[in-house]
Amino acid sequence: MRLAWLALALIAGCDRSSYEYLPASSISEDGFARDGEAMRAANGTEIRVWGFVDYANVDYGVVPAPADARLPGTAAALTWSFNLKANEDDAPGHSFKVMVPEDAAAGDLKKELVEARRSGRPVRAFVTGSVRTFEAPANLRRYTGFYLVVPRSQAVSLGRPSDAASATQQARSRAEEAAQPR
Repeated sequence: MRLAWLALALIAGCDRSSYEYLPASSISEDGFARDGEAMRAANGTEIRVWGFVDYANVDYGVVPAPADARLPGTAAALTWSFNLKANEDDAPGHSFKVMVPEDAAAGDLKKELVEARRSGRPVRAFVTGSVRTFEAPANLRRYTGFYLVVPRSQAVSLGRPSDAASATQQARSRAEEAAQPR
């Protein structure tokens, strides 16, 4: 089962079809790895996952990226984050962190998150990111914690993956292009 999950994660991470996302519930339970051994084996692997934004854990503040959250080829040393819940009705905090670089398109994504929160409706987020794991010992058990590091704001899409061509996504693309040195 663990090998099947890992194979699925690797395939989903490599497949560029917009509907090939793992549900967060397949890898997370109460914000920890559902299968610690498989998640540790996937450490550093890029995966595509969808879940629900945990509005209680959105931090729009910009902080220096931890050394293990900096991806090769990304210039952003500053990040902000939000959390992803596996299920729509999961309690606040039963989620895992998604670290997003503070790049040219970050403002648009933050605005989308604010608008979604104001609407009061649960919002799905589709994320492509690299898995980072850590040990999370508890009194009677050892958990494996994890978070995702996305290479750029455009690796996050709110709503549906087919919304990638939306006006907001197009605006993000234009903002990133304008920020590129010529």
